[in-house]
Amino acid sequence: MSRIANLELLSHETKESVDNSSSNNQTEERTLSLGEAERTFKTVFYCCLFILGSFGNLMVIIVVKGKRKRTINDYFILNLAVSDLTFLWFSLPLYTYELFQAFDKNVLYCKLIWPMMSVTLSVSVFTLTSMAIERCRGIINPLQQELSCKPPWFGF
Repeated sequence: MSRIANLELLSHETKESVDNSSSNNQTEERTLSLGEAERTFKTVFYCCLFILGSFGNLMVIIVVKGKRKRTINDYFILNLAVSDLTFLWFSLPLYTYELFQAFDKNVLYCKLIWPMMSVTLSVSVFTLTSMAIERCRGIINPLQQELSCKPPWFGF
C-alpha cells in the first residue's frame, strides 16, 4: 500500500473518531436533559399524587367516620384509607426531596420512617386480603351471619 493510501485511510479514521465523539457529546447532553425531564415529571407526579391521595383518603375517613352504623367493610375501608394516608405522608416527601439532593439516611430514617413505610404497606396488603376473604365468605355462605366488630367476652 502506498503512503498516500495510508494517509487517506488515517485521515478517514480520524474523521470518524471525531464524528463519534461529537455524537457522544450530543448523546450525553440528551441524557442530561432526559434526566432533568424525568426529574421534573417525577416531581409533578409525586406532588399530584400527594395532594390527590391525601384529599381522597381524608374524604374517605370523614365519610366513614360520619356513618352511624358501620359494617365490617366500612372498617376495612377505613383501615385501608389510614394506612394509605400514612404511607403517602411518610414516603412521598422523602422521595421528592431525594430527587434534588442526596438524602443522608440517618437514625431517624432507619428506625422510624423505613419501618413505618414497611408496616403501612403490609397493612394495606393484609387489609385487601382480608376484604377478599370476607367477600368470598359472603358469596360462599350468603345466609351465614356477618362478622361483628364487637370486642370478645371471655368471662374473666
